[in-house]
Amino acid sequence: MVQAQRYDGVTAIFALSEVRKMYPLFNFDKFIADAAHDNYPTYKLLNEWNIKAAISLNPKGKGKNKYEPPIGYTKDGIPICKCNQPMVYDWYDKGRSRIKYRCPLVKGKIKECPHKEECSPSAYGRVIYVKPSDDLRLFTAIPRNSDLWKQIMKKRTSSERVNKRILEDYNMEESHCRGKKRWCWWTLIHSINIHLDAQLSIFKTNLLNILELAINKAC
Repeated sequence: MVQAQRYDGVTAIFALSEVRKMYPLFNFDKFIADAAHDNYPTYKLLNEWNIKAAISLNPKGKGKNKYEPPIGYTKDGIPICKCNQPMVYDWYDKGRSRIKYRCPLVKGKIKECPHKEECSPSAYGRVIYVKPSDDLRLFTAIPRNSDLWKQIMKKRTSSERVNKRILEDYNMEESHCRGKKRWCWWTLIHSINIHLDAQLSIFKTNLLNILELAINKAC
């Protein structure tokens, strides 16, 4: 519970620091957030804590990368090959803290390339390594817009929908209660209701069906 005027990007860091102290045995692997948290201090702190950043880029920060890449990169930090095609993510080498990208021709993303021989005569194709430490904001351990990135970001949008349900559908924003205990209590009650709503949706039933079933069992 914080003051309304506090910026989200600051609040999240305080919350993450507190939860790490509360649960020292937990391994917090990823930090999923929106563009309000897209700033270099946050990336550096997460890197120190060995937490992978999954943060949407803020459009206002385009073109402010720390280092100019040698062959060109997409706006999501993916290397561009001589054929002017984004290279294909292969894996993240945690031991060396670097991301491996391979030739799109070899990986079957394109059918032909006029620069095949001059780029790399190897059947394995051209390989580019990107070190997140060069620019923690752009070269994230989980490549931006990769399938894994999209899968992770779906969790963030799910949490946003839950927040909307609590604040708007259950009118927490219009609540006149005071004190953290009351806020926590009503948030818990609303969260239980949201969970029940989801269960009812899955089982394609409604409250009348449940009451009818309960009455039949009682009889």
